[in-house]
Amino acid sequence: MNEEPELGILGTGHSSMLQVPGTDDWYLVHHRFALPGGDGTHRETTIDRMRFGGDGLAVPVTPTPESAAPQRIRPQHRRALVN
Repeated sequence: MNEEPELGILGTGHSSMLQVPGTDDWYLVHHRFALPGGDGTHRETTIDRMRFGGDGLAVPVTPTPESAAPQRIRPQHRRALVN
């Protein structure tokens, strides 16, 4: 993942990938120092979209200050709740 110092994004922490069920949309969920003006102590969780090149390899993710927009999961792709 790239840093974006001009946006105040100096680095990211641990991350996980997720795929929106029923789509080929992939996201990277990670934590970073809080924006704006992170003090190096307080963290926040954010989500950024992943892209893939023609070779199928992931393109480096450029972190965004606003995170990815919400996306609905179609009813047919939701898991049934099990008690």
